Amino acid sequence: VILLLNSRYMVRIGCSVISGLEQVAVEEIRERLGAEAAIDEHRGKVYFQAPSEAAGVRRLKELRSVEHVFCVVGSETSDRLVVGGDRDRRLGGAGAEAAYFKHRLPTLFDWAQALQVWAVYSESQFSVDELLRKHDPPPPPPAASPSEAQREEMVNGGRKRRLPGVPAFRVTATRAGAPNVAGAASGDGERVGHHFTSEEVARWVGAGVNDRFGWQPNMKNFELEVLVFVYANTVTLSLALTATALHNRNLRCFGPTTLKSTISFALARLCELAPGDVVMDPMCGSGSVPIEAATYLSRRVFSLASDLAHIPTDRTAENARQCAKHSFDSLYLDVCRSDITNAPFKAQCCDVIITDMPFGKRMGSRENNWTLYPRVLCECGRLARARTGRAAFLTQDKRNFMSGLNKNKHLWALNKQIHINMGGIIAAIFVLSRTKNPFSVSQAVERCCNRRRPTNPAPSNQSPPPLSEPPSNGNAKE
Repeated sequence: VILLLNSRYMVRIGCSVISGLEQVAVEEIRERLGAEAAIDEHRGKVYFQAPSEAAGVRRLKELRSVEHVFCVVGSETSDRLVVGGDRDRRLGGAGAEAAYFKHRLPTLFDWAQALQVWAVYSESQFSVDELLRKHDPPPPPPAASPSEAQREEMVNGGRKRRLPGVPAFRVTATRAGAPNVAGAASGDGERVGHHFTSEEVARWVGAGVNDRFGWQPNMKNFELEVLVFVYANTVTLSLALTATALHNRNLRCFGPTTLKSTISFALARLCELAPGDVVMDPMCGSGSVPIEAATYLSRRVFSLASDLAHIPTDRTAENARQCAKHSFDSLYLDVCRSDITNAPFKAQCCDVIITDMPFGKRMGSRENNWTLYPRVLCECGRLARARTGRAAFLTQDKRNFMSGLNKNKHLWALNKQIHINMGGIIAAIFVLSRTKNPFSVSQAVERCCNRRRPTNPAPSNQSPPPLSEPPSNGNAKE
């Protein structure tokens, strides 16, 4: 009986994550919330049960590996949503679908529990009773002259005027088809699709929500965001809890290749940071990785950020200051300028090395990576502690990285390789562990190149190297 009573106060929470890092989010949810999350079959989302009480809802803000958090209002499977094979039928009218999304879906589920979770999470001024109460539409305003309408448009900045005491909302719809199993068996590769668009779904659901609750539709200045996920014949209705994405939580200054904070947290978690660890990011960029590492485990980890140029180090220092000011606490983080191929640090000075390496697209090139990656791995092998050192490298240039790793396999052992989707770019996370072999300068010279730069510059009349020789080193972060 106790279990049945408690189950009435459980809500279904969904989180969107970076594709490929779902398991990291599942482990974090289990550790922080004590809930067992399930990975959605379509990737990029995880779902779990959480208590709807205020204390349990506020704990959702502790999640750091997720992009968005939303509360599921309800889900239904309907055969009227999909159609495949018949192109004429797909291009026909969508009257039945419009009636389903406008009249049936908004009234099918009980919104009270989801609205209560939203009100607690967002600390809204609207109570659940006010949100559920039907708001009567205001009387139409008197007709204004074109000059007055243009002046009001300029004053409001292009935003619709808000009605006092009426919550504003918008609807965001996402839709995808599914493989046609029957067609695949018969040799027809056509997919089961919909004869309606995501924009139509958002318009229909928005009209239905407005008819039921009287909320004011507003695409920019809104409090509530209704999410509609349609996949094949399954539709899920949710309320967004996060107003903005969580991947920029610690950043104020951005660069051309700023890494998302959610990915930085996943890199730190894959390295299994422990209290007292010294974490180094030799290519810090905007400082996303060192700041996430410094805030990991309640600020019991020391971070060291470095880069070759002064612009990324200044950007990292400013983000660290803003983060410490916002959290009213200091960070165990230091920033310096150094070249990772010739680092001015003593051997075995850090426990973990985490960095976002140049992909060779916006920063650097594949030719430079051919010589840069082996030298970076070699120098990181000197800086990491033998036996216990760990590292996580993020890159899209997998071929050059594996080539550099083979040249330094006496220093590093590959533990895990995870592929993630970064805005359409398929990158890889390489999780390494430091071997027990000591660093040897002779082996570094033999396998990679000289660790120290030549002191005497080459004479100006020296002939250029042949084309078959590998390109010279160029730091991709400069």
